[in-house]
Order: sequence, then C-alpha cells, then structure tokens
Amino acid sequence: MKSADMHIYYDHEKSDSDALGNYIRNAIHDVVVVSPQCTVGTEPAKNKTIYRFQHILSNFFLGQKIQKYLTNSFYNDKNQLKSIFRLFSSRFEALEKVMIPDNLKMIEKFQSINEIKIWCWINPKSANSVQDLALLAHKKIFGLKIHMFWHKLTIEDLRKFMSQSVIKVDKPIYLILDWVDSQELENFLKEYSTYTWILGYGGFPITKNGIEIISKLDNIYIDISSFHLSIKWLKTIRAKVDPRKILYSTDFPYNFNLVGQKFSYKLFEERLIKSGIEVNSIRLNSYRMVKGVN
Repeated sequence: MKSADMHIYYDHEKSDSDALGNYIRNAIHDVVVVSPQCTVGTEPAKNKTIYRFQHILSNFFLGQKIQKYLTNSFYNDKNQLKSIFRLFSSRFEALEKVMIPDNLKMIEKFQSINEIKIWCWINPKSANSVQDLALLAHKKIFGLKIHMFWHKLTIEDLRKFMSQSVIKVDKPIYLILDWVDSQELENFLKEYSTYTWILGYGGFPITKNGIEIISKLDNIYIDISSFHLSIKWLKTIRAKVDPRKILYSTDFPYNFNLVGQKFSYKLFEERLIKSGIEVNSIRLNSYRMVKGVN
C-alpha cells in the first residue's frame, strides 16, 4: 500500500527527527509533508471536552455564531493565547503564535531525509513573504501553505498576495480558512482556478460551505486532518465530495495520544472508519498528489 500524510507539524519537543522517523515507520507512510512549527513553544494538548463542545456548536446556525465569537477572541494583540483559554489545555502556560514561520530551518533540518517533504508556510503580511516564496523552487518544498486564521488574513489579503507575487506559484497551495464569506471564497478560487488548492482541516470553520465549493470546482481538494471535524462532518465529506479529492493528513503530533514512548494514530483513524471513509484510499490519494503520479 502506498501512503502519504499530507500535513504534519514540526514541534521541537514532540516531533523532532527521531519522532518523525518513528511515525513514518509505524504508520507505514512512504512520504510525509511537514509544516514549520506553529507556536513559539510546544503546543499543549487540547481538552477533548472543548472539541465535543465545538462539534455541538457546529451543528446549528446560532452555535456557529457563538463559535465564531469565541475563536476570534482566543488570542490577544500580542498573538498570545488568553489566560482564560489556557485553562482548557494540558498546560497552563503562555502560548504564542509564530508569525514568521521558519521554512529555511525545515529545509536544513530535513535535507537528507527522502521521506520528508516540506510545506513552505508563508504569512502574506510579513516582509519575509517574498523571500520565502523563492524557496518554492527548492526540491524539498512540496507546496505553499497559507493559514488565514493564524495570521488574521482576509480574502482580499489573499487576492493581493497572489496578484503581486513576483514568483509564480506552480505547486499545490494548502489553505486553512477562517470565518470567511463563502461566496467571496468561491469567487477567489475561481479567479485562481489554474492552481491546485487543498482546503485544510476539512474546510473548517466553514466546512458546510467549503464542501459545496469543492463539489463545484475541479481544482479543489480537501483534507481531514483536524479533530475540529465531528463524525457528522466527516460523513458529510464522504457523502458529498468526490472520493479522489479527499486527502489523508493528521496534523501529527497534535491529534495523537502518547502510548508509552510511541504516538498512537489509531484513535485518529478510528474516527475515519466510523464515518465510512476508506482510509487506505485517501492515504493513496495523498501519495499520488505528493509523488505526482496517477
């Protein structure tokens, strides 16, 4: 069986080179695509009650409004998680976003490991964005990553970035959304229909509308890496999205339980099996995309 994990995170405590190597072997992947670290320190595990609460809210309109309000208030002006929300993580410690991801560090660190490709994660608002775009030509870089929620980006920010980019993006773009207007998003993706887009985290937080957009446009794929997605939404993705456009990714190590000295990915895959998603098929979908084969 050929297999790839489309999106995992580097974390200097949880997923260093040894931990990544162990994960690749234990999960039987041929290749994984690693994103630079997202927080200044290691990201603590989230309380499972928070995920359950979020799943309930995502099922109805008013709940989504509450969810939007809460998520927009997680971080202060210094990009640090507010104390009240730190109560719901496994460590009551300061947590700060990385605003300028260190892509070059990833290239240098994993240069000699053939099973690892890298997402070039760019913050379009950063002065480093043009410099980072130049890294897309590097053979270790699989594609471009943009995280709208993390870096407080709007559709207009994306449009400006894409229109002014001095380097043509000819690799897949992994896009994690925020609470954007679905029609604006659809119009934007139509404008850039020659690009290959992957809506990360199942299109969260606008999963319902994201699924509808994917069904209309040929160049859009979806991954299922986040515990933000309830079983209900996983079932909806299975029912409404072309199965060839569903990609396997895990967000390792953040969706994993530590069992002894090993990370267990079985809990993650159990959710997919319960939803009726064919795990081996989407593993193969990711492999084909990363390797560029049919």
